[in-house]
Amino acid sequence: MGYTANDIRNICLLGHGGDGKSALCESMLFTTKAITRLGKRADGTTVSDFDDEEKKRQYSISSSVIPVEYNKCKLNVIDNPGYFDFAGQIVQSLRVVDAGLICLTAKSGIGVGTEKGWKYLAKANLPAMFYVSKLDEEHANFFNVLDSLREMFGASVIPFTFPIMQGETAVGLVDLIEKKAYDANGKEIPLPADAGDKIEEYMAELNEQVAETDEALMEKFFMEEPFTAEELQTGIEAGIRERSVTPVFAAAPTPASAPPTCWRTSSSMHRILSRASP
Repeated sequence: MGYTANDIRNICLLGHGGDGKSALCESMLFTTKAITRLGKRADGTTVSDFDDEEKKRQYSISSSVIPVEYNKCKLNVIDNPGYFDFAGQIVQSLRVVDAGLICLTAKSGIGVGTEKGWKYLAKANLPAMFYVSKLDEEHANFFNVLDSLREMFGASVIPFTFPIMQGETAVGLVDLIEKKAYDANGKEIPLPADAGDKIEEYMAELNEQVAETDEALMEKFFMEEPFTAEELQTGIEAGIRERSVTPVFAAAPTPASAPPTCWRTSSSMHRILSRASP
């Protein structure tokens, strides 16, 4: 399939080694049917770590481009090394991308790679997003990580998806923009009773950031008039470009027998990745 320049996005993945960048690439490719089975780093079968030395070391040593076709849009996802011995690869990738997705885990939280990724994108004045993975690991806590991100990086950080918890176990996701809930297999389910308060809180914060992107929206915000879906989406895109909106996406590992939670269940993530570019 041919694409025009308007239908192509270049996005780089940033973050520390082991924080889920290559696994996310596998999930994207698997969901869009570019591959029929998920590769594993331990087996040396991931698409992005194809070099013999990378298979031997079991981590990325060079940037690789992963083409993902989704919704009539081509996403060139650049999977960068997580270890900063190879920082030159990251700097080079920033010259060609429209935005960056910073990966971290719900267990380890903010690390050196998280901070460096943010600084790289800020210096290049590129839009940033966060991807919090490994929700199923013991002692993982998405909401603690979210609080840490907001404390360190400011009010622009807003969760576009957040996990549904049963005790300490994540069993699904809530999509903030759509106000819908999904189980781990991507099937829509009723919104949990306690999700309403979080949606109200996060939407109020998002609306405030969106209002700052346009005088007409600011006036409407102060008049306490709700934004239309089109106004909200336009404001989100403008906010991401201006770095006044920094989406956060929650994720869990991809089950081989079902659509991956980290990609499939959030149409908001699809929309943002497809549209958020200068």
